[in-house]
Amino acid sequence: MPQLDSATWLSQIVWLAITFVVLLILMWGVALPKVRRTLENRQTKIDTDLREAERLRDEANAALASYEKALEEARSKAHSIAADMASKVVQEADEKRTELEAKLLIESEKAENRIANARQAALDNVRDVAAEVTKEITSKLTGLTADDEKITAALNKVARREG
Repeated sequence: MPQLDSATWLSQIVWLAITFVVLLILMWGVALPKVRRTLENRQTKIDTDLREAERLRDEANAALASYEKALEEARSKAHSIAADMASKVVQEADEKRTELEAKLLIESEKAENRIANARQAALDNVRDVAAEVTKEITSKLTGLTADDEKITAALNKVARREG
């Protein structure tokens, strides 16, 4: 093996140094600047993307805040509309209830008047029937005809005591 021969070590070291220097110069002049530019471009791209992401995040936060504000305003408006509608419904119900109560009161008074008239008519009929019955009974029991005025006066007297 020629690498292990001690007589060729010096020439091998010289060629190693020359090759190393040439490769170092090539790397330093050609490859490393390309790598440096690539790294710088990547870093610039990353920084730009980060700034864009921050800008978009800020815009998204602003849009979210705007959305939440609009949503809160819409909820508030909906609540006020619902409250207005509820108060209108209550007011209309109160008006209809008042109207209905007035109608029912009028109908109740009419019904009471009809009942009172019917009662009075019934009482008048009862007095007439009582007068007829009294006249009949008196005539059958005594054989005499009773006076209508006396019978009516007696019935009125009894009605006053009971009423």
